[in-house]
Amino acid sequence: MSTIQTNCPHCMQQLAADDSILGQYVDCPACGKRFRLQAQSSAETANGGFGTPRISMTVALVFQCISLAYSGIEMLMVFGEADEDALGVLALLGIVPIVLALIFSCILHYKCWKAVPEGFARLTPGKAVGYLFIPFYNLYWAFPSFGGLGSDCAMVAAKNGLRGFASLSGLGLTYAILWVVNLVAQNVPVLGFFTAVADFVVWLLFYKGVVRLLNGLAAAESAPQTIG
Repeated sequence: MSTIQTNCPHCMQQLAADDSILGQYVDCPACGKRFRLQAQSSAETANGGFGTPRISMTVALVFQCISLAYSGIEMLMVFGEADEDALGVLALLGIVPIVLALIFSCILHYKCWKAVPEGFARLTPGKAVGYLFIPFYNLYWAFPSFGGLGSDCAMVAAKNGLRGFASLSGLGLTYAILWVVNLVAQNVPVLGFFTAVADFVVWLLFYKGVVRLLNGLAAAESAPQTIG
């Protein structure tokens, strides 16, 4: 006999049961409601059940790297005294990865805010991301949006007794500052490159910690309960 994993169709609690009772009606140990025990597909298992898939920063990271590489090439061309036509073509080619980096970074930011446990999140995901597109106001909003995410996640970690996440508060504030600086300096080739590098490094450290924390909480909450 082996163990199968499935989810309660009523409360979505992840469950583990012996395959010998597959097809029988059982009571969920979490919500107490009765349902017929069925094995779930491998795709559902990979996503941790019928719930939301884990947060991934891979796509955002790829386009962030491409965008940073574009900034480096642009700086080298300026130092190499490239003609204006070449710089113009480079600027046009760079629009696509920059826009994609922005889009996927916003998606990542939205998912992180959405995953912050209820009672800890000071902002809704929509406000956290949407207000960043308001000209001038976004220079202020970066601090509640990025700094707030770091502080809220640090509080979640402290509340759950998790170590190694206290730095998220400082990283969130630092990233908010660099985000504002990078927004202002992005059109200055040399200065823009160095601010972009600093912005990328802090972005990577910040979201790596946030994603690790939030995915860890999701995994703990969805830890299977045994039936029978």
